[in-house]
Amino acid sequence: MGEKKIREYLNPEEFKNEFVDWSFDTLKRRIKNEGFPAVKDGNSYLIPVEKARLWFKKREVQNQ
Repeated sequence: MGEKKIREYLNPEEFKNEFVDWSFDTLKRRIKNEGFPAVKDGNSYLIPVEKARLWFKKREVQNQ
């Protein structure tokens, strides 16, 4: 079967369903305090998928 194509930007609900089960408040806090990548879209955000992947990759824990 073909692989599902992920769009370049996801809204918070899509991001929650496909990547990390964060609440909207957690998402907002990570954007504000931890530099999580997002684009302001009215009263919400769009999450740039590739930048989000890089954000997670930079935080991988190794050799603990």
